[in-house]
Parts: sequence; structure tokens; C-alpha cells
Amino acid sequence: MHFLAINSVDYKGGSSRRFHCFAKFLIKEGHSVKCIENNYPLKSNDVINISQTDTVFSGIIATLQRMYYAFVQRYDMLFLQKFNPLTIPCIWMSKIRGKKTIVDADDVDSFLQGSSFRYRIFSFFEDNFTYLPDLILVPNQSLYDYFRNRKAKNIKLVLQGIDLNIFHKNETQREIIRKNLGIEGKIVLTFMSYFSPGGVGNLEIILEAVKKIMLKRKDCFLLMIGGGPLLEKYKNICVKLGIKEVFFTGDLNPEVIPLYLSAADMAFICMKNDSGNQMKATMKVNEYLAMEIPVVGYLVGETKRLVGNYCLLCEPDAEFFVSKTLAFLEGKERNLQSARAFFEKNHSWEVVEELFKQALDTI
Repeated sequence: MHFLAINSVDYKGGSSRRFHCFAKFLIKEGHSVKCIENNYPLKSNDVINISQTDTVFSGIIATLQRMYYAFVQRYDMLFLQKFNPLTIPCIWMSKIRGKKTIVDADDVDSFLQGSSFRYRIFSFFEDNFTYLPDLILVPNQSLYDYFRNRKAKNIKLVLQGIDLNIFHKNETQREIIRKNLGIEGKIVLTFMSYFSPGGVGNLEIILEAVKKIMLKRKDCFLLMIGGGPLLEKYKNICVKLGIKEVFFTGDLNPEVIPLYLSAADMAFICMKNDSGNQMKATMKVNEYLAMEIPVVGYLVGETKRLVGNYCLLCEPDAEFFVSKTLAFLEGKERNLQSARAFFEKNHSWEVVEELFKQALDTI
């Protein structure tokens, strides 16, 4: 079968990693897959690149391009990452051609928009076109309920997957990264993200906490993993806060991310308590925990339900982050349970691929 797979978000984001794993699985199953990507840096006969920035005008132009390809490309089935105004018009094109459509909806994107104008546009599309896809994939129960309440006709739960073959402890790589960065003997605190409005959460709280931790512990170092449009903003915040012991990796290929994570002693997350995050099972926490890195964080919704028992939970305030972190470093918070077995049982890509295959069999 020929698939046209359209990714409407930047190829470096967490949603894109899920999209790429599904595309690879389809190829492994013997299907042909033509991908349409955003801002893809490599040349490939199997990838059509579309340049898109984070503006309304650029989004409209990119959407028109995706619509065109959905109308003219040869395919039997359309596979879309995201259900929003950037992808729904492609479903219109596939329906005109009599093709079936699969959507992987790993977020409700209207809740992640930075303005009320964008929120209204996104929510209009999300609320009124859920009947169109032949299959909607969701990674958690909250999203399943969301789409069921909006009369989607075929929803299947396909959990978030983690490539446990690369996200695992790696002492050799830990020593190499630490030596290369000149941080042997340091306590490495880390934050990983695609630096976008939907990715960073309340990062300002974390940075304020790190500043205070470093005043009390001179042996700490901050490792910021990932790139994105807000990266320079947070570099500047670190400068303003006087955080000097810090390294920003910038954009990394997915297979390199766990190599840098291996250098970490603790990881942070501070989610926003809004409707979008209530339905989000954030990838970064799963990947921290799969690497067996202790996590200090404020979690909400599906993320807290799934992995809250494996984390050092605190309130969304810098002082709480400071006290939890220092207590752990001083040996007062050492009763954390490893989440590795949980992920092996429920979230390995082998498990997720089987769920994906079963979902495909329904259309």
C-alpha cells in the first residue's frame, strides 16, 4: 500500500519522533511511504520539504502546499500527524479523491496556542471536523474521551512509545560527554525540550530554582538539551539570572539526545496546569525516567497519572524545586522507584507497534 505521510510540525519536535517511528514501522511492514516534512534539512527522494515559520501567513502558505500534495500525489492512504487547521484541509483533499485518512492526534493543539485568535481558529477546526478521519490515534485516555465526545467515528488508543534501545543508562557515554564538556565531578542538572511555547512549560520557574540551587551548591552544572524557536530567549534569561555554569546543546538528532541525557544526575519539568497539559503525556518525562534519571517536577493530568509515582513531585514554585532537589542531593529523598520495568511492559516501541498494527486493521 502507498502512504502519503504529512507532518505539520517541525521535524525536531517530540510529536515528530512519534510520527517518524510510525512511518518506519509502515516501511518495515512492506508499505511505501512518501513523507511531507516541515523545515527538513536533508535531501531525500522520499521526503518533500515545506518551509514554515511560526506566523499565520507562513502557516496558510504551508497549508496550501500540503493541500496541493494531498490532491496530486499518488497514495492509497493519507497519514497525518496532528489534527488541526494545518492538516484538516488535507483530509478534505483526500475525501475528494476517495482516499482513507489516519490522524495521529497526540495533543489538542488549540490549548497550546499563544493567542486567543489562534486558539479560536484551532478550536473551530478541532470541534467541527472530527467526523472526517477514518481512524484517529490517541496516546492516552483523556484524548480518547475528548475525541469521543466530539463524535469521532473510529478512535484507537496507541500509547506513547520510547525507543528503549537508545534511552537507557550508558556509563561509557556519560564519561565521554562529561569529559568533552569539562564537567567531570559536577552534579549535572538537566532540562530537555523542543524550545517552543508548547514544549517549555514553566521553564522560568526551573531556571529561578537552578539559580538558587547553585548559590547553595557550587558543584552543580545545568545542561539544556534541545533547540527550537525560543532557545535564544532562554539563553538570555540564564544570562540575566547569572547562571554561568550552563551548556545549551542546540538542535540534536533524536539518536544523539540520550547520549547527552546520560550525563545528567537529575532532571526537571514544570508543566502548566491548563486543559492542553491535562490531556498531555509529555515525552520528556518518560525519556528521563527510561534513562533512570531522578526527576523533580510539577506534573499535571495524564503525565502525573502515568508516572507521578516515579518522580519527586513538588509545587510550581522555585522554592519547592530548590528544597526537593537539595533534599535529594543530601540523601534525604532516595526512595524513588525505577520506572524502567513499567516502560518495558507498556511503552516500548514493540508494544506500541503492535497497537498501531491492530488499529490499522480496523480500516
